[in-house]
Amino acid sequence: MSDAIIELDRKISRAIDRGNGVKLSIADLDLLVSIGSIDALKAGASKALTERAEQRRREREERRPTVVRSPVRRASREDAKEALRLARMI
Repeated sequence: MSDAIIELDRKISRAIDRGNGVKLSIADLDLLVSIGSIDALKAGASKALTERAEQRRREREERRPTVVRSPVRRASREDAKEALRLARMI
């Protein structure tokens, strides 16, 4: 198996150096699964999807209009008495 790993590494490295694609056989794919490469790929994809979802959330937040509300103050008994007094003066 170690020879197969070395050969697959060479194959992929050459393709990267040349900027070419690489054709993987079923045996190559099985080898990638057996050494955990597919798990690493899935973890990377999961991270990328999480980042994409977070970016969409931030974009929604940026588009949402900001509403500033002033706090509602309840009139006190004294406020009511003062309003009544002023009304009587009219």
